[in-house]
Amino acid sequence: MKVSFIVPTRNKAKWVERAANSYLRQTYSPMEIVFFDQASSDGTLEILKDLAAKYDGPNKVRVLNCPDQGIGGTSAGMNADIAWVHGEIEGDVILWGNADDFAYPTRTEKTVAAFRDFNPSWVSCRQYFMNAALVIQGETQLPGPSGDRWVEFGECVRNQVGSSGALAYARDLWTKHGPMRGLEQNDIVLPYMSFLERGMRFIAEPLHTYVFHADPNNQGIGGQIDAAKTDAERLQKAEVNAFNLVSNWRSVIERLQEAQAKVTTTDIQKPLVPPDAMAAMNEFLWGNVRHWEEVRRAMTLAKIRPVGLHMKAEPA
Repeated sequence: MKVSFIVPTRNKAKWVERAANSYLRQTYSPMEIVFFDQASSDGTLEILKDLAAKYDGPNKVRVLNCPDQGIGGTSAGMNADIAWVHGEIEGDVILWGNADDFAYPTRTEKTVAAFRDFNPSWVSCRQYFMNAALVIQGETQLPGPSGDRWVEFGECVRNQVGSSGALAYARDLWTKHGPMRGLEQNDIVLPYMSFLERGMRFIAEPLHTYVFHADPNNQGIGGQIDAAKTDAERLQKAEVNAFNLVSNWRSVIERLQEAQAKVTTTDIQKPLVPPDAMAAMNEFLWGNVRHWEEVRRAMTLAKIRPVGLHMKAEPA
């Protein structure tokens, strides 16, 4: 089983050394650890190259420069780079780490064991949430039976399992359902697509830490919102975030409906998704639509223009 641990980076000089070292110190080997940099201008790339040059371990470490594909926007640009990286890596199993988070040493080892022993399409794990001072603020939990186990579709919807920095999926899941379309996010769409394949396995042990901090260069727009310098900019980014969530939930539902339309028996259609789970997904969709409407109304009343999906314009 070939394993690739991939890490996107962009202007994370303050955080990337600690994050990268946590990935370089994984107990599992052999595997490839691939950092793919998205035009950093703050020294992130140089830090990564230095760490890679000094690495003296059993794994293959690569630092790649993403080509300029002419696509702006947090999601669309990231999707283009992720698709490119999938053409550069070798893994049958792909783990994901962010450049400002960190993984515990056994994350890869225990994740690969779950793929080897149970053959799921997706593996999620518990993780801690820390603030910028690296103080634990909480952790993810999966209600229900304790211990490692399979995740049901309905509880994935209710608990948003998979939507985190600790991604791990089988390469064939990506091959069948990737690359992500438009503004889709892989940590929202692919977990649900895993239930159309071999399902999702949950590791009850915390193996990863998500560090939440205000940063205009965050991949996650929550950190960008907190880093906003004015109320107008904060509302503009919140509106983009709300639209992205609406777009993603709509995409998930459409993908499931497309798959359902292809499944027939002699007399009836076999339901791929339990009706109550689909109802919950639609409620998430419309909840995000209502939130988007509220943010847009606030912007209209304050005479703040939206910036569009690419976030190129300066705040009004």
